[in-house]
Amino acid sequence: MTNKVQIIDNGPMQLTGEFELVDDNGQIVRARKIYRLCRCGLSARLPFCDSSHEHAGFSSSPRAPQCGHSADPAPASTSNTPAPSQ
Repeated sequence: MTNKVQIIDNGPMQLTGEFELVDDNGQIVRARKIYRLCRCGLSARLPFCDSSHEHAGFSSSPRAPQCGHSADPAPASTSNTPAPSQ
């Protein structure tokens, strides 16, 4: 089975495949074939989705960059030195 991460429009992030969810200590919390992880932050079962987004009007439909565009955002500046003005 191929691992797949899918952002569902206006809903959760779905992980399909061979995944283990681990806690801060590296202990396996769950080992399943499908996870639905909350993106709205309103679930009573975080990090899992409980469909709270449906009643809250959560709206988010991100799209991956198209071919030929960088998949990585420009690195954020960590310097405290102001950029030179032009």
